[in-house]
Amino acid sequence: MKKLFAIAFAVISIGSVQHVSAQTMPPYLKQEFKQLSPRNLVNADTLTLNFNDIGDGVKSVTASVVKVSGTVAGKVYIYATPDYVQWDKVDSITLSDVTIVQSKTVTPSTGKYIAWKGYFLTAGTQSYTPYFSYVRRPAEK
Repeated sequence: MKKLFAIAFAVISIGSVQHVSAQTMPPYLKQEFKQLSPRNLVNADTLTLNFNDIGDGVKSVTASVVKVSGTVAGKVYIYATPDYVQWDKVDSITLSDVTIVQSKTVTPSTGKYIAWKGYFLTAGTQSYTPYFSYVRRPAEK
C-alpha cells in the first residue's frame, strides 16, 4: 500500500510541476558592477584607476582602501569628467591608520560625467589594497 501511495504521489507531483520559461530582466532592473584592484600600494606610492566611457546611468562610484600592514597614511581623490578635458574633484578621503575598510561612495546628481578616476596617494611605511568600483543601470535615463 505504501508503494502504491508513493508511486501515485510521484506521478501527481511530476504532473503538477510547472515549467517557467526564461524571462529577460526588464531594462530598469539591469545593473552593471565593475571593480578595479590591480595591486597593493606600498610606502610612498601613487596609483590612478580609471573608468573611461562608462556612459550614463551611473548610480554610485566608490573608492576603498583595505589595510595590509604598517601605518596607513595618505589621501584618495575621486575625479570625474564630462569631456576628458576638465576633471572635477568630486570627493576625497584622508586615510588614517585603522584596521577597518576606509571608503567613500559618491552618488552623482547629474549624468554629465562620462569617465571617473580614482587617484590613490600614500605616505609612510604601509601597505594597502586600493579598490575603485561603480554601479550603473545602463537603460535608466
